[in-house]
Amino acid sequence: EMDMTLMDILDQTPRFKLLFQDVTDRPPSLHYGVDGALLGEGAAPQFDLAIAGARFSGKGSGEADDAERGGDRAQEKLITAQLLVALQNLQPGGDLVVVLNVTPLAMNMQPICFLRSCFSRLVALKPKSNFKYRSSFYMTCFGYDPKKLHRNEVSPLAASLAVQHTLKATFDRLMKGEDRDECNAPVGDADNAALCREQGTMLHQLLSPLWKVQHDAIHELLERASGGGGGGSGDGGARSGGSGWGR
Repeated sequence: EMDMTLMDILDQTPRFKLLFQDVTDRPPSLHYGVDGALLGEGAAPQFDLAIAGARFSGKGSGEADDAERGGDRAQEKLITAQLLVALQNLQPGGDLVVVLNVTPLAMNMQPICFLRSCFSRLVALKPKSNFKYRSSFYMTCFGYDPKKLHRNEVSPLAASLAVQHTLKATFDRLMKGEDRDECNAPVGDADNAALCREQGTMLHQLLSPLWKVQHDAIHELLERASGGGGGGSGDGGARSGGSGWGR
């Protein structure tokens, strides 16, 4: 009843549009104006802030490869669809907040490298109030600059459309059942070896503080469990925690 009341109120409030939809279900269709009107393909984005807060839980995805591969393809579909929806609605110069995974695997590092290629500045944050034990973290991306990635395009809008095309093509390949390693989602044409060579230092500097937060939180839990009283970790332990934690 409360949900229906809220829906009725929002229906009468032009500033808000509330949708209940799977973000991986036809993500190119989720392209709206500030008045809530559905925009056609190729229309200019109208928002200056996008928040992509969904994160893959590994439960109930229905993906056939979940049991064998930890849901990698489902996870890649989710992040690729989220970035597509966000960037087809985000004006050049706008900002994006997205939930990502700090575990140092190629499938998690590629989205960070992609975002670095088309935003002016990235800030990674793992609040100690939540997510501190888990691999999730918030990435805030300032200053969307699609021409940074597509310099030869004639305008920021043309460059934005080129970014969307890459994400859509990658998402379509994932939906057709291609292996995510072949798709290199969500970047589309990434080479993992090249990313390590070119972006390794940046990734380490960006994520090391988050690894330490996670390491210290887990170390404290282990101390409590063993009756040690729950102290923090030493520097040596923090360094050894730099490899992150798997699923």
